[in-house]
Amino acid sequence: MNKFITLLLLCLSFLTASGTETSRPRLLLTKKGVREIKAQLGRNPLTDAAFAKAKAVADAAVAGPVEVPIPQDVGGGYTHEKHKQNYTDMYNAGVVYQITGDKKYAAFVRCMLLAYAEIYPSLPVHPARFTKTPGKIFYHYLYICFPSE
Repeated sequence: MNKFITLLLLCLSFLTASGTETSRPRLLLTKKGVREIKAQLGRNPLTDAAFAKAKAVADAAVAGPVEVPIPQDVGGGYTHEKHKQNYTDMYNAGVVYQITGDKKYAAFVRCMLLAYAEIYPSLPVHPARFTKTPGKIFYHYLYICFPSE
């Protein structure tokens, strides 16, 4: 992953983890985190560079077609990599939407999620079953527990 995106993700995780603000709705950042990032734009070259990179990734995704292929491949294969890229594109678009308020980024994420919602119910377990916990989109299922707020 590009070092600027990594830096942005790291900054965002600190901003969201350090705040106690839990008002809703929030997508990826708290309202306080969004305010702090906006305050740094134009004042902090690292924030500017990280945001510019995230926006470039989001802009490229928004400009292209939404593609949600039927899963077939394990890591490194086209469908596996495309689903990973779709997640990255949605994440970046979500962050850019929260910072800019430009609804085209939210519309892109909505369209992508609806495309996944359309195919997901009919997907069988992924054809590559390497684990005892097979998934549908990827060949494994990861259970992630988020602590309640």
